Amino acid sequence: MLLKNLTSWSVTLISARSDGTPVPIGYGIALPQLSADGNRLAFTAENQIIPHDNQFGRDAVIADLSLGRLASACISASGLFAAAGCDGVTISADGRWAAFRSTATNLVPDDTNGEPDIFVVALDPVMDVLFADGFEH
Repeated sequence: MLLKNLTSWSVTLISARSDGTPVPIGYGIALPQLSADGNRLAFTAENQIIPHDNQFGRDAVIADLSLGRLASACISASGLFAAAGCDGVTISADGRWAAFRSTATNLVPDDTNGEPDIFVVALDPVMDVLFADGFEH
């Protein structure tokens, strides 16, 4: 995924692995949403972007564009990555909150019904703790 700055006309590769290599087309980069202030971008991607995220399936990714960092919104309160895919990510206008859908059973205690749930996460603590190395900005 590329992001074009309409003021400077610069183009930034957002969908990059932590070593800077682009994620190949076909890895499911989809549904980008930019916060109203333009500082954060939320999108759905396969798990090839976030290091140490070993769940198989989609991930709700948040890019902090001012810092050039990526994080997964699909984490439990104890800091574990979701045990199943996350999708349908959306971001609040101020970029502080994200919501996503997941069937993961380890995001909240006692989630045993096997049905997808909607999760809302405050991004500031997530972004401070779970930054990937990210992209050049």
